[in-house]
Amino acid sequence: MYFFLINLSALDVLSITVTIPKMLSLFLLGDHFLSFPACFLQMYLFHNFSCSEAFILVVMAYDCYVATCCSLHYPVLMTPQTNAVFATSAWLTALLLHIPAVVQTSQMAFDSIARIYHCFCDHLAVVQASCSDTTPHTLIGFCIAMVVSFLPLLLVLLSYSHILASVLHINS
Repeated sequence: MYFFLINLSALDVLSITVTIPKMLSLFLLGDHFLSFPACFLQMYLFHNFSCSEAFILVVMAYDCYVATCCSLHYPVLMTPQTNAVFATSAWLTALLLHIPAVVQTSQMAFDSIARIYHCFCDHLAVVQASCSDTTPHTLIGFCIAMVVSFLPLLLVLLSYSHILASVLHINS
């Protein structure tokens, strides 16, 4: 469990590192300019770290399920190698999931000066600043958001419902 907490803490630090420098530059110095490559990099990293955080939370819920419902098998099921595989798969899935959306968004047509009225480059805001047809890009962003939001939520709820059912079946 502590291994996953370390991953979660690292993700929190990394996601803050992606957004805060530009936000401070915007508020303190009035620097309203961000180049397109920097914007797309910031968008990719922010969504990557947010997605990784959601997947690590799912892995933590599974770890809690195994610790509660299969406590005698916990040392066999959740070895350090298994923990590393789970964490690595959460990070790599998040790394690969957002590449198509960012690549497609970077190939859209923009004015010479596109304005985004946010503190960081969000996918929907960047798509709406485009001159080209935004329907397929909005749909891709929506689909990825649903996968990243609802799938982890359902898996965490499933894990904790099994934990609750297991605790309620204990005779006291």
